[in-house]
Amino acid sequence: MALTLDNVEVKKGFYKLVALDMDGTVLTKDKSVTQKTKDILKKAQDEGIRPVIVTGRPPCGIVNYAKEMGILHSNAYAVCYNGAAIVELNDFHDVYSLCADGRSIKEVTKLAHKFNCKVHAYSKARGLVIEDLNPATTREVVHSGAPYTAIDFMQCEDNEPFYKILIVGPDEDLDKVRAAISPSLHELFTVMRSDPNFLEFIPFDGTKGKALGELCKILDIEIERTMAFGDAENDCKMLETAGLGVAMANAMPEAKKAAKAITLSNEEDGVAVFLERFL
Repeated sequence: MALTLDNVEVKKGFYKLVALDMDGTVLTKDKSVTQKTKDILKKAQDEGIRPVIVTGRPPCGIVNYAKEMGILHSNAYAVCYNGAAIVELNDFHDVYSLCADGRSIKEVTKLAHKFNCKVHAYSKARGLVIEDLNPATTREVVHSGAPYTAIDFMQCEDNEPFYKILIVGPDEDLDKVRAAISPSLHELFTVMRSDPNFLEFIPFDGTKGKALGELCKILDIEIERTMAFGDAENDCKMLETAGLGVAMANAMPEAKKAAKAITLSNEEDGVAVFLERFL
């Protein structure tokens, strides 16, 4: 059973990195960061703790948040695309990345169309590429802040690199899609749900957890000295990998099961309230 705010062991001065999911975790339902969260993140940095954004979003969709949160420094890193890349936030330069090729992207597109769903993806060369502005893709465009190009995915070059592709549509249709994923596609992608309307395909064994481990190598921080906060299935590997994985009260059941502790919801400053106890 996951620990709570009341019975978690408090190790002051032990944790050196805090991995922060954005949507449903740091961000409230109106996509804002509270003043309490900003204040606690500043205090954490004053005590030598490095906050790092770990998200499904592209770099352009988080850099303004990083600035607002006071964590956009000269050597600021972020994990983007649900673990497919680690980027330097000041110039969006990849220091680690996993990519799928256009051939496999076309296979995912065929699967989506079989169940009357749509796709959008992040191409390393072209950025956000979409089929059309269906409701789910429109949310991606708004939340990512990324410019987009409408394309025919079946016309992609076979060797074009992609950070990830999403099948989007109604919840019940995505359940059918997931049940129909072939073993060959499972060999090429890690598949996860980040939202009721988003089924994400991350190249190879890419996850937030693996990327967190790679970032720790770059920063020379022991993985045991990391804390992570998340709320969805795409956060599970990160919550399992971190020294202390913390799920939000509003988290999906899968995330709560993966976490070692549970805090308050994103509407109740769950990240700030929990982190404050360790400062």
